[in-house]
Amino acid sequence: MNAGYSEEELEQAVFRHVEGINRKLADNDYSIECLSDIEKTVLFAYEMELEVKNGGLHQYFYNSTGDSWKEMMNALRAIGAERLLSLFEAALSVFPGGAPSPDREERWKQLDQIGDAGAGKLEQLSQEYFGMHEEHPGQDIYDKLGTYLLSRQKSSTRPDDEMC
Repeated sequence: MNAGYSEEELEQAVFRHVEGINRKLADNDYSIECLSDIEKTVLFAYEMELEVKNGGLHQYFYNSTGDSWKEMMNALRAIGAERLLSLFEAALSVFPGGAPSPDREERWKQLDQIGDAGAGKLEQLSQEYFGMHEEHPGQDIYDKLGTYLLSRQKSSTRPDDEMC
């Protein structure tokens, strides 16, 4: 459910916030510490979208974005993306103890050791992610993230707290 917003409104809200976050990061030596909690939520969720859409869940975990998988899960919770969170939690099961290493080189080793079954599971879950918009309207990242942002605008009389 996207609270009555059009797809265009939702996508534009996301893109506007991402542009602002990118400017803020560039102005502050790319320190994530300068971002507010809302901005971090947007950043982690949006980075996941880019990585998964570009190369699947394997790519998300392979690249540096996988360093922040716990923060990304918190972002999915914050925006109410329960279906995406469930899919992501299923992807975690291919890692020892259901927890990828936050160290990228160690995570590469883990990915090398998941075997055909683990790789197949990541691929199957990636395909589910790719079909989210069509198969589960209102549940994809733009719907959830855009609704999160627009509902915060309506309930707030001031913009995101300036951290830097």
